[in-house]
Order: sequence, then C-alpha cells, then structure tokens
Amino acid sequence: MGIIIFEGPKPFALRLRKPPTALAEGESVVATLPISSPDTDSEEIEIRLHLTIHQAEHLEAVVHAALVSARQNLRHGRA
Repeated sequence: MGIIIFEGPKPFALRLRKPPTALAEGESVVATLPISSPDTDSEEIEIRLHLTIHQAEHLEAVVHAALVSARQNLRHGRA
C-alpha cells in the first residue's frame, strides 16, 4: 500500500482520470478512484475506499441527491 501526503491549503482537489469502479469484497464495498493532481499531468494513482454496507448506502444516497441537483442546474443553465 502506498503513502499519500497532502500539502498546501485545504480542501484538496483530485481529478478522476477514468470512471470509478466498485466491487463487493465479502461484506464490504471497495470503490476504486483512479486519480491525479488537477494542476499537473502527474501519474495516475488509485485510491481504494473500503466501505461498510452502511457507508456505501449513505454514499449512494448523497451522490444521488447531488446528481439530481446537478441535472436540474444543467437544465436551467445554472453554473
């Protein structure tokens, strides 16, 4: 496993290089995020989030709510 060091002012912005994936691993969900720094063409790395079922359900709900809002903003021309 690698080490990540965050430096500079918060919050930290990371850019997805490819679509994220998620797999069931036993009773957990493992979400994989292929990312890089947004300010450079740095090497792509993978961040793996090991989530309990409850955490995955919560993430699903908050992402869905944000997606609905983003789609409404797109339809109404809001930035």
